[in-house]
Amino acid sequence: MPPPADLTVRRLMTTDAVRVEPDRPVQEALELMNKHRVGALLVAEHGEKLVGIFTERDFLRRAAAAADGWRTTPVRDWMSPQPYTVHPTPAGRRR
Repeated sequence: MPPPADLTVRRLMTTDAVRVEPDRPVQEALELMNKHRVGALLVAEHGEKLVGIFTERDFLRRAAAAADGWRTTPVRDWMSPQPYTVHPTPAGRRR
């Protein structure tokens, strides 16, 4: 069954995405994810320039094999860099 025609990225997005700076420790990122009940954080320099995304999947892929002290590892070392982004409004509908 095809998705409804009025289903857009904008309708699915949260307007208040949770952000973290790339130099923050993984432990802090996990605490933010738990606090806000989200599965991913935007990684942005100074809250502006998007440099990556840190997801539950990123964490799970690395945690089991991580050395002691992983909790203090900067998020930049475990994030998915340069994520592909999609504008919330389809190109034909932008105003």
